[in-house]
Amino acid sequence: MLRSKTLTKILSLLIAVGLWAYVIAVDNPPTTERIRGIQVELLNVDLLTQNGLAILEGDNATVEVVVTGTRADLAKYKDQIRATADVFGYRAEENYVNVDVLTPATLGYTEVRPAKIRVKIENLVSVYKPVSIVFTGELEPNTEPGNLTVQPEQIEVKGPQSLVEAVSHVRVEVPYSRISRSGSTMTLEALALDAEGERVEKVNLSSTTVSVSAILFDTKTVPLSIEITGELNEQYELTKLDVPETIKLRGGQAALAEINSIEAEPIDISEVTITSDLPVKLLLPAGVEVAGDSQDIYVKIWIKGISNKSFEYFSQEIELRGLSEGFSAYINTPSLLIKTAGKEETLNETEKEDFILHVNLEGLEEGIHIVPVFVTHDKTLNNLEIIPGEVHITITINGEG
Repeated sequence: MLRSKTLTKILSLLIAVGLWAYVIAVDNPPTTERIRGIQVELLNVDLLTQNGLAILEGDNATVEVVVTGTRADLAKYKDQIRATADVFGYRAEENYVNVDVLTPATLGYTEVRPAKIRVKIENLVSVYKPVSIVFTGELEPNTEPGNLTVQPEQIEVKGPQSLVEAVSHVRVEVPYSRISRSGSTMTLEALALDAEGERVEKVNLSSTTVSVSAILFDTKTVPLSIEITGELNEQYELTKLDVPETIKLRGGQAALAEINSIEAEPIDISEVTITSDLPVKLLLPAGVEVAGDSQDIYVKIWIKGISNKSFEYFSQEIELRGLSEGFSAYINTPSLLIKTAGKEETLNETEKEDFILHVNLEGLEEGIHIVPVFVTHDKTLNNLEIIPGEVHITITINGEG
């Protein structure tokens, strides 16, 4: 009887093991699964940073892993599969780094694609960029923000060299709707942008936010008085002068109501030698400031150098005036030059025949004399020079020699 019971127990155990094996083999069989899109974690990036290097490309790489395990284990543990790539020791260039796969103990892997990922490393650089404020939205008529303060005024941009060099400015967008007449202070996001206004990713900003304070002011346009003093050097010609006649101001309503005009400090043009924009220094009363439209206000002056033209005259072309009767005269100086300076249009119409040269010999006796040369003309010139200004003349008595 006892022996029969023992046999029954053994048979029951064998049946149970068989059933368990059947369940495992049929309901939870070993299987292989291909898992895509596993993010590769880069190791020792901090060591690159310490060595003045930064990851430009490769930090978002993904791989495909073939893993093995039971269906139940795969369902339970496949989210714990990790892929890593150690960047320790790599230099600033394009690198291909081995990918390692870490799986839970109940799983294994047979393949990873790609086996290496491309990691581009550059020098780590930083530069400070000024914060640029851009207003957005609709502004009330005849109003404008003023008393603008920005903190910080500059932000450090740090990252891979090519990306940092691509950053044109750091911009903060300020909505008009958030600015009140009593004053507003806002904390706003700072964006690193390139020259086209596109955001530059993968750079770090020393501050990701900026504090901006502003007051909504009224605006008013009034006459502007600017006195122009001095005259240009005679070697230059004034071709055009543009003096602004009005200026736009902003401030509180009470302060603006008392202002009917604005004066500026006199502008002296005597030292101007090239076409220029001359800055205007305004004499502003308390409580107002220059509105945005008039921030960069200048007197624009256009000038050009005076044109030059020269004519050569020989001794026989110089008139002898005042020679006493019974004497003859001969100019020993073979030639001289007249150099003129003036407006281009004047000199274009000026010819050699427009100038009459003469010397005055009145009262001079026989001998060799040095006398000045005179010139007459009806041209409007800035300058006229005779070179040489004097000539040597020999006077003799008629019939001698």
